[in-house]
Amino acid sequence: MGSPQVEAPGREAEAVVMESVPVRKMVRQAIFPYLPPPLVKGIRHADPLLAPYVGEEPSITILGSLLIAYFIYQLLRVATFGGKAIVDDEEEALAKELKQASYSQTVLLLGPPRAGKTRLFYQLCHDVINAKTAISLRPNVGFKDETRFMDYPGHLSLAALPADVLSSKPRILLLIDATQPMAAAAEVMLQFLTTCNTQPTLLVLCHQSDKAGAKNSKRVRLQLRTELERLLKTNVDQSMNGYTTGEPLVLEQVATLAFVSTSTASGSGMDDVMTFVKEGKLPEAATTKR
Repeated sequence: MGSPQVEAPGREAEAVVMESVPVRKMVRQAIFPYLPPPLVKGIRHADPLLAPYVGEEPSITILGSLLIAYFIYQLLRVATFGGKAIVDDEEEALAKELKQASYSQTVLLLGPPRAGKTRLFYQLCHDVINAKTAISLRPNVGFKDETRFMDYPGHLSLAALPADVLSSKPRILLLIDATQPMAAAAEVMLQFLTTCNTQPTLLVLCHQSDKAGAKNSKRVRLQLRTELERLLKTNVDQSMNGYTTGEPLVLEQVATLAFVSTSTASGSGMDDVMTFVKEGKLPEAATTKR
């Protein structure tokens, strides 16, 4: 009697793989007539190069993977109501952060991206000087000595600024990179001024003042006003408390403000910043009178 033959381990798995190859070939043959000739030519050229890494019919394998990934993405969108659930969670988390400790005053740091807001936030709130930072994707919130600090990212719309922050009449630190043009800073300032229902108090920090090519506070003030006037002319629907459309812009009519040259690296102007943060007092020497 002959001994029974035992099938080698893995033989069945290999058969499944071998059967799947013709299926992918059939898919390729079915869709190729509907593809542009240059794309078909490119696929035929790339397939031999990709085959050692992807396997048989690599273009069909990659296309199938992308379709599956897209399908999963759409399922996640449906499951989160188009991403609304994620946004709601972020807003709820921020609301909790804003109330996690008692405070008597709020300091809000505003400005375009890369102006130095987060580095100054860590210095004011956590006593970390010249901290290494990256662009913030969401607001940073911290508490120190009965003061609540918020570093608001420059890429986010100020329309999404929590009402709790605005209603607390915060002391505003508007950071401007003095080595850069004023267009981006003017957009942030205009957006904030049109959001406020009352005349705000803000200290404009002409930041990076220790770097070559940095403009002094008077130059920053002049260029900032010029950019604001340009924006107001091109956006006639924008309105600010204290500003009459078509009239020359007087900064002191739309905000109580002062300009000071600052640098976290050298410490220049930081005494004026600390006085404003603690007492709400603007530096008289840096205020430009009408």
